[in-house]
Amino acid sequence: MAAMAYSQVDEANRANLLPATTKDYNVSATWFQLPPNLQSGLPICVSADGKGNIFLLRRQTDTPVIVVNPQGKIIRYWGNREFGEGAHGIHVDRNGFVWVTDRIENVIYKFTAEGKLMMTLGKRGVKGDNTSHDLFDGPSDVFVAPNGDVYVADGYQNSRVVRFNKDGKFVTIIGGTKGKGPGQFDLPHVVVMDSRGRVIVADRTNGRIQVFDQEGKLLEQWSPGIRRPSGMYIDPDDTLWVGDQLSETVVKMKNGKVTETIKCLGGHTHFLTMDQGVLYQAAPQANSFRKIVKK
Repeated sequence: MAAMAYSQVDEANRANLLPATTKDYNVSATWFQLPPNLQSGLPICVSADGKGNIFLLRRQTDTPVIVVNPQGKIIRYWGNREFGEGAHGIHVDRNGFVWVTDRIENVIYKFTAEGKLMMTLGKRGVKGDNTSHDLFDGPSDVFVAPNGDVYVADGYQNSRVVRFNKDGKFVTIIGGTKGKGPGQFDLPHVVVMDSRGRVIVADRTNGRIQVFDQEGKLLEQWSPGIRRPSGMYIDPDDTLWVGDQLSETVVKMKNGKVTETIKCLGGHTHFLTMDQGVLYQAAPQANSFRKIVKK
């Protein structure tokens, strides 16, 4: 893989992080409040179904998933000890199914929007290495492609993205070697897919974003001045929103280049999503789910 040709946005892009634009946004940490009957839990991830339903994932064994509308009104909540301390990522696919990763128990769950378990990838409490076809070690994120293929970022101990078909059968491994070289990963934390079917992976502790085809061939590498890309959301027009864990910023990118920076958010972004033009941020360091609205 190291000898493979690819195009790269060079380090000069670090100078292109645009001036602070937080003044152009309203940032609220109080748009959503837990009712008294629910225990608090660490805000860890957020996703949306495109229909005005925002799914909040907390590290909490009692009802870790809370579904709210854009005004913060609770629609439903569910979950009971399927995942707790290991709850890490949540993704709502285009058919409304909800996928949750547990990076400690090494499993990925597929639920209905109401919380009925439909499928499990991996084996609870069992670890697999970078060559495994059905086991994980520290999975962080999942993304479901338009054709139903499932991409799992398996990166806290392993160094890869694993692709399955819609029935959960193994297809291929992207990456699989720990390192800093082209196509290698240190911590593949989040995975999305653009309109061209390219697989975009935030290689968090290497401070870069890598772009692959669906078979795992490296196409591009972006180093846009983001020190620890953690959460990502991609628009239908391929605008990419990236949360930087270290700089407490969210950047807006197009074709690998930064076009806007939202700075001074306070508390790092772990994951983020967008619904109806509004950004939602899971900020565990600040113990909040944030709503970020353009003025």
